[in-house]
Amino acid sequence: MRLRPLSVAALLRFAFKQKNMQGHIFPFESELQNNSQEAAPSSPSLSPTVSEKLERYAEALVAALSMSTIAETEHARSGVFGDPESVYRACADMKLFNQEVLRVVLLDARQRLITMIDVTKGGLNESLAHPREIFRPVISHSAYSFILVHNHPSGDSSPSEADLRLTRRISEAARILQIQLLDHVIIGQPMNDRQGYFSFKESGALG
Repeated sequence: MRLRPLSVAALLRFAFKQKNMQGHIFPFESELQNNSQEAAPSSPSLSPTVSEKLERYAEALVAALSMSTIAETEHARSGVFGDPESVYRACADMKLFNQEVLRVVLLDARQRLITMIDVTKGGLNESLAHPREIFRPVISHSAYSFILVHNHPSGDSSPSEADLRLTRRISEAARILQIQLLDHVIIGQPMNDRQGYFSFKESGALG
């Protein structure tokens, strides 16, 4: 029996599943515990050795979470984009961005991914997020439909007035061009009882 090699995404999904992430993180915890005497109890500051280990621990944790997010994102992109949750999972990498990015998700007639294109970076300015820049990839890739996605680095996925104006503008242009705009999803972070995204379609604000 021949064994097929695992894809990069499959390897990442295995390596960074929650139970497997313990192997990346717990050795640092053990190391810190074994060397806890290096920090003087009466001193408000940690020794350089312990500080370096804490920094290494934090870096390892961030790297593990980032790789886990990337692996989950790649897996989600192979599925159907049938609801805002699927869009959120497929664009979870945007939670890691430290600036606003506007992304166009291009879909075929079965609502499966053709490609994703980031059209603006640095802020959702209406002069930058011009309909021309948004519809150019939609038309050039002969997409059946598309979804707008952008992130809020603050983590709060609530739409701003600029978000609402842009959505109305693109929705009107899509109707004129007879191209389906399925949704506009804002990516944030889960907060309290709120999910980590806002869907204009779900909220009835798509137009």
